[in-house]
Amino acid sequence: MSDMTLQEALDWASSRNRRIAELEASIESKSDIINLLYNQIESMEKHRCDHCGANIIDNCPRCGAPQCCPQCCRIAALEAENERLRDDIKTQNKMLNEQVAIMADLNGEAKELQAQRQEDADLIEAQKREIEVLHGIRDEAERLRAEVEQLQWVIRDMSNAMEGE
Repeated sequence: MSDMTLQEALDWASSRNRRIAELEASIESKSDIINLLYNQIESMEKHRCDHCGANIIDNCPRCGAPQCCPQCCRIAALEAENERLRDDIKTQNKMLNEQVAIMADLNGEAKELQAQRQEDADLIEAQKREIEVLHGIRDEAERLRAEVEQLQWVIRDMSNAMEGE
């Protein structure tokens, strides 16, 4: 620097000052960008779910909330559906148990009816046998009546023959 003239030294200092000013402006600009990025990160952190960390959305299409975590909303919807299905299963099991009880009652009634039907069939068979016996007695009675009539004719004929003698 000792060989420099005063003008050169001033130019060099001025150039250095401009460079320093440019660097300071650049640093300030980069600081603004860094601050902006920090603000965006902070803003994004504010828009994250405290529970799962997912991004929060506006106007949830699933539940209609103005701001909602889609993952937690989906989980809540699945849990609600799961609970509804469990309730449906409980209701269906209750109905099934009632139907089983009804079927057991009907089965018991069917067995009673089957036993009654068997008793009725046994009675019918006994009555058929009695009817056959009665037919046999009737046939025997008709045969005996026919014999009695014949005997009556014989007795009349004999009585008439004895009167005529």
